[in-house]
Amino acid sequence: MVPVDARMRLATLIVDVLEVGTGKRERDVINEIFEVFGVDFNSEVESAFPADLRDRTRKLRHAAAERLAEAAPSEVDLINAVVRCGGRFVSMLKEVYERLYHHTATTVGASETFRLERAGVDETHLKVSPAFIELVSHLERSLQAIDIGQVDEAALRSFIGWDNGESYGRWPLDDYREGFRLVNAVLQLPWVASSVAELARDDDAWVDGVVAVQRALVAAESLVASAERLARAHVAHVNLLRDVPVVTAARDLFSNDLEGHGERIAATEINHLRSKHVLGMTVPPGFVTGIRTMSTVGLANLEPVVAATSDYLALTGAGELAGFVAMWRLNLWPSRERARTESDLLRDPAELMSWLRRVEASCREAESWLSSDVFVPIGTIDVSVLIEAVVEFLNLPLWRQRHLLYEVWVLCVTLHACERADWLVDLSGLVLTNEAYAEVGSSELT
Repeated sequence: MVPVDARMRLATLIVDVLEVGTGKRERDVINEIFEVFGVDFNSEVESAFPADLRDRTRKLRHAAAERLAEAAPSEVDLINAVVRCGGRFVSMLKEVYERLYHHTATTVGASETFRLERAGVDETHLKVSPAFIELVSHLERSLQAIDIGQVDEAALRSFIGWDNGESYGRWPLDDYREGFRLVNAVLQLPWVASSVAELARDDDAWVDGVVAVQRALVAAESLVASAERLARAHVAHVNLLRDVPVVTAARDLFSNDLEGHGERIAATEINHLRSKHVLGMTVPPGFVTGIRTMSTVGLANLEPVVAATSDYLALTGAGELAGFVAMWRLNLWPSRERARTESDLLRDPAELMSWLRRVEASCREAESWLSSDVFVPIGTIDVSVLIEAVVEFLNLPLWRQRHLLYEVWVLCVTLHACERADWLVDLSGLVLTNEAYAEVGSSELT
């Protein structure tokens, strides 16, 4: 049982590391973590503390931690938000290291440790080495493995049932006579909300629809959040089994007995996740809005992505779930569904209200089902170990020096784009200094 104050302690760690109230922080990171739990940091928290308030930083941080702890459903959700945000820093770090290592290897000789710093600012530096990257990756894996378990493959496939980017699953499950294509309906909600808002500006008959669609959007976000937690737990379990043969791993990952074709699909998906770090569905061009080439829509390092691919992969229920999460996060929807939805719903306010009420109620039911019936936990992390890992992760210099990491990453991405355009590039600011070499054998970027 997790102590009641564990969530508050974790929230306090987060607001302290993000330096809330000092002005020395990346506002987008703060906003994003609070928005995950439906809190507008600026209007609901920060606005209550004017700049000239005595002891403002301490009071603001305490209020921010309380609000964050209150809004997060559990300590696991809080950690997931941190890992999701921190995962981008980890990806940036790896890209920066690969770029700098490649550059030194082709110019001054390979150096394994790099010290990144701003010229003239002594306290701003970040040392990057294989050991540091491994430490970061180890901590990230530890936090992702908070709760692992087995996934009910058959139930998820019945719920989603992807085919070329369109869901043919039903809610309630397997009810193909009266069942509702809930996943498709959820993915339509963002553009439906915009259309209803436009209609309501000219016709009061649609005003009730504006409120109803917002309620449906909130319920849909809760459903997607549950789906995302399940997908994260599945990926953590795959990572835990990274040294296990794929067929054995497939049998351990799913609560259903996989035989023949199903086992081959699971093994192929696991291999793809291990090599490409992407879990998701293949979408041909023309089936999903905005998809113009064969693509994988899913989660890469637990971030939603659209990645070009030449392989059409069959999916397990876990892969289908990841595709659903990514489409919602990226505001994608099945292209053919829009015309049908507009024809059915946007001609009659009563039809729209009935549909929205059904979407909201079904999302609530499906969220509960995802949380309690689809995932069978087989292991959890001890609370003291959890908090210790969070403290270590948040105290990594990549968080406090994230502005510097942003700057160097943008430079590296620019160089990569130039090289893809067949330009010759030279990172002239990268020099091997005698002092740095004597200290760590490093290159110094200033």
